[in-house]
Formats: sequence, C-alpha cells, structure tokens
Amino acid sequence: MQIEFDPDKERQNVRKHGLSLSLGASVLADPNVLEVLDLRFDYGEERIIAYGMTSGAVCVCAFTMRGNTARIISVRKAEEREIRRYFEEPR
Repeated sequence: MQIEFDPDKERQNVRKHGLSLSLGASVLADPNVLEVLDLRFDYGEERIIAYGMTSGAVCVCAFTMRGNTARIISVRKAEEREIRRYFEEPR
C-alpha cells in the first residue's frame, strides 16, 4: 500500500498535533492496528480511523483509500479512552 498526504495538511497537522502525517504509515503498519469506519459525518468519501502503535505510543490516524493508496488526513496521539479501545477491542 502506498501512502500520500497533502503538504498543506502536513503543516497544519504538525502545528495542531506536533506530529507528521508520515507517521500514519507506521500506524497503518502496526500488526495489531484497529481500523473503524468514521460514520460521524458525510465526508463524501469513506473515511477510516486507525488506532495503532508507533514509537511506543498509540496514535490515531484518519485516512481514506484511493485505489491502493492511503491518503492520510490526520495523525495525533491517542487520548486515554482511545488507548483503552486499542488494547481492549477485539480484532
């Protein structure tokens, strides 16, 4: 799977969350990644929220698939409830 992201969105994500969108590749590569469809809004495309371990921390990556390419939308450190979900929810 290939990874891509918008350079402007990258700068926004670093400012807002202190993390590069390129970390999304590590989140998605986690063998225990938990992926959930994001049904909160009608985005006009299918969005997926991935919870995965990278560099010793659970992170959350929002992305959409475009063919075989994952387009990363955001990456941030997981909140406490999201960390619990990562460890407790069955795959």
